[in-house]
Amino acid sequence: MQKLIVLGAGGHASVVIDAAQAAWPGVEILVFDEAPKTDRILGLPISQGRPDPENFDNATTQAIVAIGNNQVRATLTQWLENAGFKLATVIHPTAWVSPSASIEQGSFVSARAVINARAKIGAACIINTAAVVEHDCMIKKSTHICPSATLAGAVKIGSQTTVGANSTIRELVSIADNITIGAGSVVIRNITEAGTYAGCPVKQL
Repeated sequence: MQKLIVLGAGGHASVVIDAAQAAWPGVEILVFDEAPKTDRILGLPISQGRPDPENFDNATTQAIVAIGNNQVRATLTQWLENAGFKLATVIHPTAWVSPSASIEQGSFVSARAVINARAKIGAACIINTAAVVEHDCMIKKSTHICPSATLAGAVKIGSQTTVGANSTIRELVSIADNITIGAGSVVIRNITEAGTYAGCPVKQL
């Protein structure tokens, strides 16, 4: 890969750019945002709008959506695929990913994150700084595991779900789609109804 297209120019995008530069020294990073608040990010120029696939060669270019909002990230990732872009998976060099784990395209794994044996990460997910995804976990697409969250063994997380920073999910627990777990929470039972949950143990808000 010679060029990486990054959609988004907010705080999360800066983390993805840092990781990409660490993973692929010398890669050319092209940043696009539909409503940029500034003209540069980490010294890189920001182009307003979306990239035109006619201007890029898939043999040398990949793309990732670097936006924390799960729904927006899912929508733009689908747009990239429909437009014919090849999705990038950005993994910071300090992250640990088991050789038996799998990560689908368009996902981001931040610094010091751990993804252990046989874990499966869906497309367009964020495994954020120092998060731990233990053995045999399954995370569906467009989900965000926030900094320092811990998923014990064989946890299942649905799509477009957010597990808040420093939260802990007990082993074998399943959490459905479209759920938000507040920061510092502890989940000890399955959650099947969409909504926001927080506390120790969690309760629906």
